Amino acid sequence: MTARPARREVLAALAAGGATALLAASLPSPLRAAQPLRVATLDWLGTEFCLTAGLAPVGVADLPGYLQWVGFGAADLAQAADLGSRQQPGLETLARLKPDLILGSAYRHASLEAELARIAPVALLPDKGPGDQLHLIRAAYDACAAAIGADAAPAQSHFDATLAALAETVVARGLSGAPVVLAQPLEGTPRLRVFNADAAAMRALALTGVTPAVPANGEAFGFATMGIEGLAALSPETRLLLLADALPAELGDSAIWPLLPVVKAGGLILTGRVWSFGGLQVLADLSEHAVNALIAGGRG
Repeated sequence: MTARPARREVLAALAAGGATALLAASLPSPLRAAQPLRVATLDWLGTEFCLTAGLAPVGVADLPGYLQWVGFGAADLAQAADLGSRQQPGLETLARLKPDLILGSAYRHASLEAELARIAPVALLPDKGPGDQLHLIRAAYDACAAAIGADAAPAQSHFDATLAALAETVVARGLSGAPVVLAQPLEGTPRLRVFNADAAAMRALALTGVTPAVPANGEAFGFATMGIEGLAALSPETRLLLLADALPAELGDSAIWPLLPVVKAGGLILTGRVWSFGGLQVLADLSEHAVNALIAGGRG
């Protein structure tokens, strides 16, 4: 039988060839079990993906920000090093960690790939692009799972099962087809970040049976900003799901705000602050928060 290459040799070969995914079959199982990969993550999505797969990164870019905004798997990051900003991670800190693999974002880190590859093999996840953002998230998770030698199926199945269960609740509560706008406050301005039908968060929520009220527009991030004038065009039947604990004063203090059709009809629903740019686990949690908020809103 031909000997299988050592883990580092496989990773180095893939990095030299420009590969962005590592086949789990290439890693010897005993090595994987006895010596978990030392992975450094340069983007919050990759951090969440690794934690979802049961692997705690040894270094995380903008670790305080991840703990504040995303939060998933926070207890498993107690020993992780902070690698600085996601745009420009600290290369010296990264090198001192001696990672087996650097997991980054094709969108953020393509220009840094050569520098990063001098430290360790690099896998850049395909996490941004036009069209269906949830499809990209699923593909990026599969790529991450392959890169760290994990099985992608459990997390994908858990996501599908969670959304299917929420869809049953939506039907039972008479909310099927309800037009929904999912939005985030933009601090200091009387405007909202509104997610269109292509956004990953809105795609996930649509799987529960509600209807995106803002159509897709082909933009790479799946969102746009909307002010009072745009909000005034929303029909009274719309549910405006605001990912916040309270209505921003910049909107609530406007004399026009209480006159908006969606507001007059009781369509404003606060979900609490929930991160909207996450992976499978965070998107499932967001959808659950949103459906529970819709039910509590009392219009179903």
